[in-house]
Amino acid sequence: MATEIEEVAYQFGLREPIRVSLLSSGLIHQTYRVEDANQRTIVLQAINQNVFKEPLKIIQNYQVVYKHLAATNALQIPAAQNTLKGESQWIDASGNFWRATTFISNAYTEELPITVDKAYQAAKSFASLTRALITLAPQQLQIVIPDFHNLKYRFHQLEKAVTEATPIRLKKSSPLLNGLLTRKNYVDFYEYAINDPSFPQRIMHHDCKLSNILFNKYTQEAICPIDLDTLMPGYFFSDIGDMIRSMTPTVNEGVVATEQNMQVRKDIYEALLAGYTEGMGDELTNNEKANLPLAGHIMTYMQALRFLTDYLNNDCYYQTSYAEQNYDRALNQLFLLQKLEVLHSV
Repeated sequence: MATEIEEVAYQFGLREPIRVSLLSSGLIHQTYRVEDANQRTIVLQAINQNVFKEPLKIIQNYQVVYKHLAATNALQIPAAQNTLKGESQWIDASGNFWRATTFISNAYTEELPITVDKAYQAAKSFASLTRALITLAPQQLQIVIPDFHNLKYRFHQLEKAVTEATPIRLKKSSPLLNGLLTRKNYVDFYEYAINDPSFPQRIMHHDCKLSNILFNKYTQEAICPIDLDTLMPGYFFSDIGDMIRSMTPTVNEGVVATEQNMQVRKDIYEALLAGYTEGMGDELTNNEKANLPLAGHIMTYMQALRFLTDYLNNDCYYQTSYAEQNYDRALNQLFLLQKLEVLHSV
């Protein structure tokens, strides 16, 4: 693999690369840090074409965003690197689609569990990205994953899966399914929100994990969000909602949960809301501010729909390590949703 990475690095202008290290083997892309004999360092990434069917759209969106941020001096993100031929991507002999960016030194990424300070900084950083792009029309970015956070579409996917599911899986899912179907009010709110001008469409990150924030090794402060592949037009609930969903629970989505061990960390919850509000400044409308806590409900509900849909579809989307894993994931999210509902009602 090192030889292959060196060939890719050569295409992006490095000479005799002497050090290759895996930055992330994530669920989507494989990402590498490569440094050559002249100490030039870049980040190489092979785009997962099973998830992103049109990888060039990702690169084009990144170029639009980088140019806008550079012109406004609002936020720094890693600069894209061109190949020796001046192209923004390189396709190897196996058809892999590669891109490169500059490497930001003295930076690192955090993993869960999270501290209150890091929660605040992460939320503020994701919000600052959206705020910095307020003057960039959302329509200038291409849709890389259609209907990604379309709650109505996700609900209809579940309804369709129910009609096609095997009797065994459908029977097992019955209580969980009822718990989700009786919460269709979230779909109703989603339809109301996207048609109300007080919930404006903005450019959102759409994948607000803690590991998608770069922190400074020395100051411990957030530098910028990374992994901007899903940067697309969206609505207020996507980013803060996904942070609440992924950062506040005491049991993460990959662990079998019970009603007892699934709790919401209120200190993290409050830090996320405070950081996001600070990062957005005066850009949030009164209606958005009033419904920020509901964002966590929406995104948790959406993820529960997606996990259960995949379970009823015999696990054709998410990777699983055992037969009932998607069912357990969906139940995990329902427990979290119930705890968020209780917290919001207090």
